[in-house]
Amino acid sequence: MKDNWKYILFEDCLQKVKYTNKVFSSDYLKKGTYPIISQEEAFVSGYWNNEDDVFRVQKPVVIFGDHTRVLKYVDFDFVIGADGVKILLPKDALNTKFLKYYLYWYNIPNLGYSRHYKLLKELYIPVPTLSIQEAIVAELDKLNEILTKKHEQLKELDRLGQAVFYDMFGDPDNNEKKWLIQRFGDIASVIGGFAFKSDSFNIKGIPVLKIGNINTGIFKQDNLCFYAYDSKLCKYEVYPNDLVISLTGTVGKGDYGNVCILPDTYKCYYLNQRNAKLETYGLYQNMFLKYLLSDKKIKSFLTRNCRGVRQANILNKDIENLKLILPSLDIQAIFVEKVVSLENQKQKIKQSIVEVQQLLDYTMNKYFG
Repeated sequence: MKDNWKYILFEDCLQKVKYTNKVFSSDYLKKGTYPIISQEEAFVSGYWNNEDDVFRVQKPVVIFGDHTRVLKYVDFDFVIGADGVKILLPKDALNTKFLKYYLYWYNIPNLGYSRHYKLLKELYIPVPTLSIQEAIVAELDKLNEILTKKHEQLKELDRLGQAVFYDMFGDPDNNEKKWLIQRFGDIASVIGGFAFKSDSFNIKGIPVLKIGNINTGIFKQDNLCFYAYDSKLCKYEVYPNDLVISLTGTVGKGDYGNVCILPDTYKCYYLNQRNAKLETYGLYQNMFLKYLLSDKKIKSFLTRNCRGVRQANILNKDIENLKLILPSLDIQAIFVEKVVSLENQKQKIKQSIVEVQQLLDYTMNKYFG
């Protein structure tokens, strides 16, 4: 605890808020007058036109996702998305961004889809003078601005990679360049994973690829689990540079259609259920196929055929029935060479993001720890 800082119980730091009507996600508009703020990861979830449902912001607020733990700083009028949205309006002695940074630093424990607001009630919030709060916020804002710019650079390189793809191969749906068309299942295989039991996971062994590790098109080590080596499971082994795809969850919504090229972080991986390996037998370069499957119309085809109410599900045959262009390997190789150059630039930016994030974490620990 810092000297001369007050520590006040969470709810005693807040003003009471009168909630306006909440809009269900099924009713969100793609365009409209007023943005909808929900507990989803995306900052704006949709739009709404009914002025009577607008929450008027007199002082910036923090939006807390009761289920998701997502935090958002909002300084404009908005409509509340149902459900799980908690509006945190600090009293005058507490800077809104300071509150958001503290809650971000605290890293509220994950209770799954349970409600998390009850955990906030137990917190004591540090409340130094407003001038100290503002100085801390200014320092943290600068680091966050750097992170934002670097993430934008990554997105721009992704867009450039897509532009190179369409310049070389055209629209794969129209196939104006008259490439050979093949049904994917006739020249490749979709190899499913194994139903590993979570109670058998270890802290060491072979990493098990779950949906969340690959479903954004970028390998994530978050919550990675391990399983002891078993020779009987060799057919579920996948390796660096293999192409894998998630079959459940946010199907078709990732930047790369939930398709991921495995890095060399580990020598071998196990493929969990509801994920699959795409084995192309040398007819496709994996980087080319990754970009091909990121095409909006191809992703739309898979999404349209998804099954499941709460979670979208792809079947192996959905992928096998895709009719895809098949340029020569020489042409694919030229494309991959160009994209690898972009990927190298991305890796440098990602490393700098790690370094800035470490500095941000250090700075928050310095003030809040």
